[in-house]
Amino acid sequence: MINLTESTLRTRREFLKSSSILLGAAAVSSALPPTLFAQDDSARIEQIRKQISGPIQVNKVSGNVYMLMGAGGNIGILTGTEGKFVVDSGVVSSAAGVLQALAQLDAQPLKYLINTHFHFDHTEGNAKLHEAGATIVARDKTRQRLSTPQYVDALQLHFPAAPAMALPTRTLNNAFTFYHQGEEVQLQSLPPAHTDTDLFVYFTSADVLQAGDVFFNGFYPLIDYSSGGSASGYVDGMAKMLVVAKDSTKVIPGHGPLGSKADLTAAHDMLATVRDRVAAAKASGKTVEETVASKPSAEFDATFGKGLLGPDAFVAILYKSLP
Repeated sequence: MINLTESTLRTRREFLKSSSILLGAAAVSSALPPTLFAQDDSARIEQIRKQISGPIQVNKVSGNVYMLMGAGGNIGILTGTEGKFVVDSGVVSSAAGVLQALAQLDAQPLKYLINTHFHFDHTEGNAKLHEAGATIVARDKTRQRLSTPQYVDALQLHFPAAPAMALPTRTLNNAFTFYHQGEEVQLQSLPPAHTDTDLFVYFTSADVLQAGDVFFNGFYPLIDYSSGGSASGYVDGMAKMLVVAKDSTKVIPGHGPLGSKADLTAAHDMLATVRDRVAAAKASGKTVEETVASKPSAEFDATFGKGLLGPDAFVAILYKSLP
């Protein structure tokens, strides 16, 4: 078991290292003909997998809830004699390491796997975890998107449909509650935020909230506007989670170190402020280039601007996500 502070710092460094790869690839691809770009997507996706994954680190969060880092998106785990309850599955190249880490926690089998949304860094391990015994649960829209090829404009990447073994077999539209291992586990759908497939998970007794990618801890968030995401929905989604969270709640973000309600509040307030400024600029007739040049995020850049998205890319994505 790795010390939480040590693993948090390592994962933060690895996540920052991936930024130049992701944004550089997107910048280069925008200058290429679409047919040539599509042919190269698989190589770029593989490159991203390598950059956002690393040694698997498992850290106790609270009660029987653990947080697994290093598999792409963060993974939450509830252990116990009724079997493991897992939230998100990471990238496919990390699946073997994830299964090994799960086995080291205890000898109980996998019972459920929840997907917080459809993106590859949270769902590519689905098939391997399903083969190991997990029933996959997600929003119905997540199953729909995984079943067909997808294009993420913000990253300028095409993704193939997921294999049948990776698809959720239980779906929900709004909310659902599990009673598992003496724990009440609440699943709650969110308005179109990071995508139109988002949900969060709240372990009530352990007081742990897993936010998926509707919370990037310490970084500007990616809003997948081509998959239904929106800046306003993202703000509303975080507000919905803040109603559930207590001052004592520990929050597992989609990316970044373990957070708190205070961290989630800071991210919400930042995004609401920048969203309003970008919306006002767009409503006044400013172009995306003019809006970026006005630096609406300047006061937050030192805190949030060193992750996946730099300030200019973040503002451009906000602009595109707004009506």
